[in-house]
Amino acid sequence: MKKRMLSLLTCLALCLSLLPVTALAADGTADWAADAVKTLNTIYTGSESGPFSNSTGEMTEGDAAIIASSAGWTTAKVTLGSTTPLSRGTACEVLVDVFELPVPSGTSAIQYLYDQNIISSKANGDLAENDPVSKAEFAVLTYRVLNFVGGGLGSSVAELKPGTEEYFAWMYLAVRKCVPFETAEGQLSGQMSSTELATSVWDASANDGEGAWVDQPKKGEDLWNAWAARLHSLLPENVEPEFKPTYNMAENTTLLEAAKMMVNEYMKAGGSATIFSDVQPDDWHYDGIMYLANQNIVIGHGDGQFGPNDTLPRFQFALLLSIMDGTIESTDTNPDRIYRAVIHVLDKEYMSGTKPTDEDWDFNSDIKWGAATKTTREEALAGILMMIKGFPFDEMERVNTAILDRFTDKGQSQIPTDNFKLILAYAVSMGLLSGTSENKLSLTEPVTRAQVGVLAYRTRIGLDSSKMKDYKDNVTYVFPVSGSAAASPVVALPMARTGQNVTLTLREDWRLTSDLDLQVPADTTLTIVGNGHHIYEMGGKLTNSGSGTVTFAEGTALYPAAGDENINNITPEGIWDAKESNALMVLRAGEDGDVYYKVKIDQTPGGTITVDKLVAKANEQVTVTAAPIDGYGAGRLAVQSYGDGGTLDTTHYFFGGSSSRSFTMPDRDVTISVNFGEKPAAPSFSPVGGAYTSPQSVTIASQTDGAAVYYTTDGSTPTSNSIRYNGPITIDKTTTLKAVAVKGDVHSDVTTAAYTISTGGGSTGGGNGGSSDPTYSVTLPGRVEGGTVTANKRYAEKGETFHFTVTPDEGWELDTLTVTDRSGKKLEVTHKGGGVYAFQMPAGQVEIEISFREVKPEPLPFTDVREDTWYSEAVRYVYEHGLMAGTGAATFGPDVTTSRSMIATILWRIADSPVVNYAMNFSDVPQGQWYSEAVRWAVSEGVVSGYGDGSFGTNDPITREQFALMLWRLAQNQGYDVSVGESTNILSYTDVSEVSEYAIPALQWAVGAGIISGTGDGSTLSPQGQATRAQAAVMLMRFCEKYVTW
Repeated sequence: MKKRMLSLLTCLALCLSLLPVTALAADGTADWAADAVKTLNTIYTGSESGPFSNSTGEMTEGDAAIIASSAGWTTAKVTLGSTTPLSRGTACEVLVDVFELPVPSGTSAIQYLYDQNIISSKANGDLAENDPVSKAEFAVLTYRVLNFVGGGLGSSVAELKPGTEEYFAWMYLAVRKCVPFETAEGQLSGQMSSTELATSVWDASANDGEGAWVDQPKKGEDLWNAWAARLHSLLPENVEPEFKPTYNMAENTTLLEAAKMMVNEYMKAGGSATIFSDVQPDDWHYDGIMYLANQNIVIGHGDGQFGPNDTLPRFQFALLLSIMDGTIESTDTNPDRIYRAVIHVLDKEYMSGTKPTDEDWDFNSDIKWGAATKTTREEALAGILMMIKGFPFDEMERVNTAILDRFTDKGQSQIPTDNFKLILAYAVSMGLLSGTSENKLSLTEPVTRAQVGVLAYRTRIGLDSSKMKDYKDNVTYVFPVSGSAAASPVVALPMARTGQNVTLTLREDWRLTSDLDLQVPADTTLTIVGNGHHIYEMGGKLTNSGSGTVTFAEGTALYPAAGDENINNITPEGIWDAKESNALMVLRAGEDGDVYYKVKIDQTPGGTITVDKLVAKANEQVTVTAAPIDGYGAGRLAVQSYGDGGTLDTTHYFFGGSSSRSFTMPDRDVTISVNFGEKPAAPSFSPVGGAYTSPQSVTIASQTDGAAVYYTTDGSTPTSNSIRYNGPITIDKTTTLKAVAVKGDVHSDVTTAAYTISTGGGSTGGGNGGSSDPTYSVTLPGRVEGGTVTANKRYAEKGETFHFTVTPDEGWELDTLTVTDRSGKKLEVTHKGGGVYAFQMPAGQVEIEISFREVKPEPLPFTDVREDTWYSEAVRYVYEHGLMAGTGAATFGPDVTTSRSMIATILWRIADSPVVNYAMNFSDVPQGQWYSEAVRWAVSEGVVSGYGDGSFGTNDPITREQFALMLWRLAQNQGYDVSVGESTNILSYTDVSEVSEYAIPALQWAVGAGIISGTGDGSTLSPQGQATRAQAAVMLMRFCEKYVTW
């Protein structure tokens, strides 16, 4: 009879690998194998001492045969007394044989285990199957295979040993209700020849039809026939003849031996070859299900099926938790067990809900606990972790919640606890929970029985501390320590070396329980490529004492513990990813003396900003790349830093159509921001370029209102520092004309035209219209930070009053203004009002020079709104326009969620607080409240509606899609143009499927109008995320600036 006990659990983070084999040391002990040895000996002998050893001495095939005999395994791969060294290949063959792993035809045992991440190769791909194995290494390999098939915690029945035929047979009969899984001590060794064999039978009519195990001594032959009858009832209907194996037992045949014989006969007759007929060895959840079964927690449906994809009602999950923590016995069939389980899990805070009022409570009539109310994935996660680990637990101190940022639905939790985010991050970091291919955790989906088993098993097993030796040997192989032998790497393979560049490709997640020093030598770069895997620091750190470089490939992250001293010196560009991990390694490498400064990004609407480094030394170059959304452009890059005296120094760079700019890092931290704006239309020329026989007066125009046009005639690229267009220009010779439109520092595409002028000789008169009086040029300044200077012409006659206009940018004012003649003498300037200035033109050229200074706004009264936050401008806007006040005298509460009544009141204020005559009877909107009239107006105008139960939901939080919907309805109510939504496509957002159908038109409009933008890295809308006061302020400012005239 064969056992089928493999889980091809390739998606689990607990996929394990064999420690590499080097030249074996003299006999010693390996601390890294101690836990595995202790566990194995306890499972197979009941004592911490036994056949498994953490000796580093060489192991023989005879030693392996002794272990097999002691454990009760059956294998012909090794023989007692053999002195042949046990090789890696033979070790794998032994375990494949013992556990009946389904190795495909033509595949070796070692190759199969390598494919399952249980054993590794050398860096060059050599499996080294002839290399010897130490006793410690064989113990670790056995322990990892045992974990892999769900037996790492042994069985609740001490006599049943994982990997033995007895274990398989008894469990096989138990899941078909032929025998109870747990038995009295010594019962399994009872002899079938006994006339009253101590045993139990399943009585399906007991316990009001729910069934129960009943003690009923039987003759061995009667018990045998009862097993056969039960098994026959489970065979397919077309199986003939009746399954009735002959009872033919030796005198001393035990109950357990008879079970082996019965299962063997049944499988020959067509019975399932696996313990559960619906759970196959190559199912990803095999180990978790086998854990639930061999611990007698969930034994299946009793017909040989487990139902791995069945969802769990909440009452069943409460019962499962109570069985797992020992409060309720798995054999308990008392009708009040559901009541006791629910009370227990609520008292222990494993689950949340309202307690039943009395023992006669009917769970099926309770909407929170009935069969139709399913346990969600997040509820199962929280319940199992709370039950197994307790809360708070030690590991929580090092949980880094940035781990969750890569999941697009992390904010959709429905568990009302602030601590669940920590629990969730812990689960991901431990490999207990992983996301889908779409980077979703699917927290609110119903959990299945299989998922519960896997989650519970992973949590019980915990981290494998022996993995650290794998990692260290791997690094030692690539960068050998002087005088040491080169070890074969294990987990991250293959290793690829190109010159002095080495690539480390992870085959699984690395979890560091102690420090790992990479020791990359000088002039060498080690690139870590995750391919979906990451490195988690779980008590240890990744460092590099060498002078080489460590870099993480895009999409691969090093997640430090939450208390790491360097985290506060890194401001993530978006989610914590490769760039942040690289910055962390740079800071750690510089801990011995180098000083690095932080680059903080203040993301602004209209695009995203990235930098090539998040930390830099003084005088290093930092490159900033701006990526505007469609229809937008990048204008000005502001690099802000605070001097020693607290003075804000701001340096500006203009993109001028380029996608990137660089700046020199000062000796302090900096904050960078980019102002994005709608991209102006490119200028047009009239007449267009071409060949002409006379000078041409060319008009340049932009279709964008308020855009300034700048041009060049020397073939250079125009920017806002070029000549500003103020009227038609005369082209009297062959010229390449280029022009750009600029609005709010955002440049359009450049328009270029070539003019060929062939006049056939003669003078053109210089374009002065034939005037006999000489004119003199006036040189206007180019683009000046903070404002512009314009004039209707560039020439004037002597004595003429020349007018020009000074226009400061918003938030700026005139600082200095001087007008000088060609000798440098200052001319008298008169302010005519409205920004218009004038002077008397001398007999010679004149130059105007000007500077502007920023107008420092009055500080906001809120201590929780710093000026360098992404929402500070919006908070100032809504505060100064009376749309939002603080949550207190000195607080704004940027992270506080907004409510339906709060948003209704703000929109009412935008509409000028109209008074309406409308009957309103909401149960939660009493008269005379600060929001009463606002709700009355909003409902009467269709901006928002109440609930079907007669309430308005006054204090209910607003989601982002609900806020967009209310703004959209307000825009329609006020007659604003919302047609932009008709041509806006939001399908590119990865979470568009989460948008409610009723909110789709509103979100299309909000995105198209620039009212709402993507979250995280810009790829998600987070429609179900709750809108905070900071987010509301930004959306309101964008709405008002686009539509509202104050």
